[in-house]
Amino acid sequence: MLKCTLNNDELAKAKAIVDGSQKIVISTHISPDGDAIGSSCAMAQMLVKMGKEVTIVLPDHAPAYLSWLSGNEYVVVCKDQGEETAKRIEEADAIFILDYNHLGRIGESVKKLLEAQMGVKPFILIDHHEQPATFPEIVYSDTSICSTCEMVFHFAGAMNWLELIDVPTAQAIYCGIMTDTMSFRFPSVSPETHEIAAWLMRKGLKPHVVHENVLDSQRVERLRLMGYALSECMTVLPEYKAAYIAITKENIDRFQPQSGDTEGLVNMALSVEGTTIAAFFREDEDCVRISFRSKGTRDVNHMARAHFNGGGHKNAAGARLHESLEHTIGKFLELLQKGEI
Repeated sequence: MLKCTLNNDELAKAKAIVDGSQKIVISTHISPDGDAIGSSCAMAQMLVKMGKEVTIVLPDHAPAYLSWLSGNEYVVVCKDQGEETAKRIEEADAIFILDYNHLGRIGESVKKLLEAQMGVKPFILIDHHEQPATFPEIVYSDTSICSTCEMVFHFAGAMNWLELIDVPTAQAIYCGIMTDTMSFRFPSVSPETHEIAAWLMRKGLKPHVVHENVLDSQRVERLRLMGYALSECMTVLPEYKAAYIAITKENIDRFQPQSGDTEGLVNMALSVEGTTIAAFFREDEDCVRISFRSKGTRDVNHMARAHFNGGGHKNAAGARLHESLEHTIGKFLELLQKGEI
């Protein structure tokens, strides 16, 4: 079940970093999802049990449906608490990077704060996206694993921390695995993934509690936005086995969504019968936020990197493009027409 790919020297170095640190910052990506928050909260709770002073730094707010997880009490949001964020990062003895592979994924404010600490204090990266950064002292990267939460579990096992996992920590780990695999349905789910879920259940985890808190506690406004997006904003292109949803800023202003309210819409587009690639476009103030999903051999990671300044996984990727919504959609359609995706 335990398959952490760090060698013995790397594990010894990681242990020395943690043992020699009192104040530890955990950093995760902008627009944090279930895996980002789950892995951060799980890591934070284990470190606190070791007597560490922990801060989870978020560039912006996490979705409200993740606020019930234990560990959120250690969160500082840079968007609202810039000075406090800078203070915590400056005072940290070590920094964990969870669920992102390079500093372009955390927003300019946090990026500048972390860049100032490179070479000054040790970084430990744990992530499952392709092409990870090389500057951290410890890089635990494995693109074959379905979620960073699963990697945090493997890391904890390799570090002999499994006894620190209680029910709240187990809930955070399970939350990340569940959300990043759409309830264990992606090809990246392995036998080890299910074995970890079973191990967590033996520790007292009740999966239905996580499912109910994350999936069955929807705001009415979010459901109305999702209904509008599906009925008025989705285009199906059967000739390309594709579908996309595009929401304008006007629509956004109308529904006033909270963080995370549009998450999952791209998967609904992908669920259209016969569709093997889907995109979600959201027009913001200065950019278009994009989510790509695919099935089988269609590689949206390559497309996102080559054409949209983004990246992720073969079948799931994201991007932000500082162009108009029309231009962004046009670029996607052009790639479909040329058969490049």
